[in-house]
Amino acid sequence: MYGIIKKSKVMLRLHERNQNHAEFAKSVGITSSYFSQIYNGRKASYAAAEKIADALGGNIEDYFKLYVNEREITFV
Repeated sequence: MYGIIKKSKVMLRLHERNQNHAEFAKSVGITSSYFSQIYNGRKASYAAAEKIADALGGNIEDYFKLYVNEREITFV
């Protein structure tokens, strides 16, 4: 399972929190380089996606499209 970031939602939330990528990545416990890669479309591990969503104050599905075996999963 992996996630692809919902860039506009994350960008809005970071703006609301007045945080840049480096500050946010540090608060999450990941490198700014890894966060930048995720932000720019790299597949995020479920664990990383969960950490990012928690730090943003929401559920994982709020900030990521989740996939299993290349198929998107949706929550009802």
